[in-house]
Amino acid sequence: MKNKVVLFFPLLEEGKDYHWPPISLLALAAVLKSNNLEPVIIDERVEKGVENRLKNELKNALCLGITAFTGFSLKGSLKAAKICREYYPDKPIIFGGPHATALPEQSKKSYLIDDVVTGYGEFEFLDKVQKIAKGEDFRVAFDKSKLCSKLMSPDMPTIPYDTIDMNKYINPKTRATMYLTSYGCPGKCTFCSTQTLRRWTPFSIMKVKKDLDNLFRVYSFKHLVFYDATFFVNIKRVIEIIEYIQKYETDWSSDARTDEVVKLDKDTITLLEKKKLKCITIGLETGSARVVEIMKKGEGHINRMYKIINNFKDSPIDIASGVIFGVPGETIANLKTTLKVIKELCSIKRNFKVSTTFFRPLPGTALYHILEKDYKFNFPNSLEEWAEYGEKSHYQYNELMSIPWFSRDMEKEYHKIYTEFWQGNANLLEKRGI
Repeated sequence: MKNKVVLFFPLLEEGKDYHWPPISLLALAAVLKSNNLEPVIIDERVEKGVENRLKNELKNALCLGITAFTGFSLKGSLKAAKICREYYPDKPIIFGGPHATALPEQSKKSYLIDDVVTGYGEFEFLDKVQKIAKGEDFRVAFDKSKLCSKLMSPDMPTIPYDTIDMNKYINPKTRATMYLTSYGCPGKCTFCSTQTLRRWTPFSIMKVKKDLDNLFRVYSFKHLVFYDATFFVNIKRVIEIIEYIQKYETDWSSDARTDEVVKLDKDTITLLEKKKLKCITIGLETGSARVVEIMKKGEGHINRMYKIINNFKDSPIDIASGVIFGVPGETIANLKTTLKVIKELCSIKRNFKVSTTFFRPLPGTALYHILEKDYKFNFPNSLEEWAEYGEKSHYQYNELMSIPWFSRDMEKEYHKIYTEFWQGNANLLEKRGI
């Protein structure tokens, strides 16, 4: 098969029984298949014997494409690259994904990487693969000035769900799956890795309908998670999509921002209830106005959250939220304020739940640069060092973690207050699962 392209997805975290489909690689597969190339997806999360499969599939493949996330999963990404280098030293290896987008030049210095694809790279990757097939030079110098202008086409090819075995990704108890109707986010959050690709790019409604029909043919899901960074940017579009999925007899959930959900009136909330909305996840992130400013969540963010919780307090629709602790510049007083806000919001709406994470800087974000410049925090200098660092410092939900940019005394006091609060209020935490 002279037109085969192997795509590798690493294990993102340990201890999970079920995983979402590799939507990023399925998007690549859609573009490759529409151009007479044959994608083969190898997913370390759901497959055994990955090393042998990589060796077998790469034997007659054009190249290896690897998704690279900052954190624990880089270990798996590099393991796949090493297998390719050892058995097929001349086979091109191309990295893509958030880590490659944030640190392209550093990533390309690794002997394991021939080139990188940054941002929304489906068509850039296609171009490289086509050049490889023709024996042409596929390496292109990275141009940071073009990164923000790289946008996805709203009319991407239909997602080929038959490229993978969907049964490996579905919890038979929940029968839940996920889908993206858009890329990007208009927010300016300083901790978020989408900051270099701010523009919100919705797919056409026609594509969304075709994808969902194709997905349902492959697996008859009963809960659909719209995994967009933020789903409620355009409420008319949301209603058109959820009207369409009623034929699947499925309930659904999504993420949203406070400045979107706060606009929903009583009639719209009632409509969402009738259309089987189960839960909206809204990023509270903090209850401190000072940390809101550090995070650039927008003026009035906390007040909007209070208004939303009051608007939904009698609704069967759940509201879930994430809260980030240990942000650079946060104080003990800020922590106490956040915990107070969490308690108050939960007292207003019984089915309001939160999940916690301790801040971990992502390369390229504003807070990452603040840690480098103002805190003199030393980050890894190579792809291999990032893999080692990620394995040791990967974030964990609802668990205590170190805060290396705090003084030891402050970290100790912070941990004590955080721990005592959750020991007495564990019922407020969201149990994460698929």
